[in-house]
Amino acid sequence: MAVHGRDSWGKELHYFDREVEQLRLIDYETLVADKSCSAMDVHGEITPNYAGLPDKVVERITSYLGPRARVVLVLRDPAERVLSHYLKNRRAGIGQEVRLRQIVRYCQKARTLAYTRYNDIIDRWKRSLPADGLLVLTYDEITYDTIGALGRILDFLGVDSTPTLPVASSSDRINSSASRGYCSNALVRRYLHWKFESERSTTRVWAGKNWTGSESLQSPWIERLFFRILEFIYLPMKFASCYRFWMRGRRLARALDLRIIEHRK
Repeated sequence: MAVHGRDSWGKELHYFDREVEQLRLIDYETLVADKSCSAMDVHGEITPNYAGLPDKVVERITSYLGPRARVVLVLRDPAERVLSHYLKNRRAGIGQEVRLRQIVRYCQKARTLAYTRYNDIIDRWKRSLPADGLLVLTYDEITYDTIGALGRILDFLGVDSTPTLPVASSSDRINSSASRGYCSNALVRRYLHWKFESERSTTRVWAGKNWTGSESLQSPWIERLFFRILEFIYLPMKFASCYRFWMRGRRLARALDLRIIEHRK
């Protein structure tokens, strides 16, 4: 198996979530293929942003790739994912204080919600892919059972998993900010657990186990009321963010339509 596109474009290719037309004339297979691999090898890339793309964009991606496309989706505890992504965007390190007001604002953004509503993400890709086209794993499986997770991925891709393959240690992080999910502010953590309790519960049921090291944090009713009031204050910002996210989805869909037309010529 080969995962390519990193040398020229970085770890994440972002071929299907670019609004500009700079990649329209570059064939996707050309970008991800490796000349040293045979035609029978599996090629791919890593772009987490694809998970939260709108329905119309996902439909166009699967139309472009065809029925042989396979997608591996790795889910992390939603509360931890949001916090880690916030700290990454803020370029904050461990130990820096995170204020509740900042996190509440961040959680009103349509982009934040789109990448954390796991049930919607799974349903969206399942609808567009063949019945055997989606494999869902948890971040815990990748971290604590790397060999086992790799074996499941190779089986899913139809790749012989018998040979010994080089496996990077879970401590050898490509994205060093992934370890920044720690936050000492207990109120922030209780808010995130309250905000994404539905996603945490339903995904926990699907996974068949609790999120490792992430027990559910309960908030008293007065605290939950306080959270709701804070979210109400930022409601106008949420509506504006949803509109911008919707418009971006339309632009992405138009850009992909042009790539599909070019691809089929």
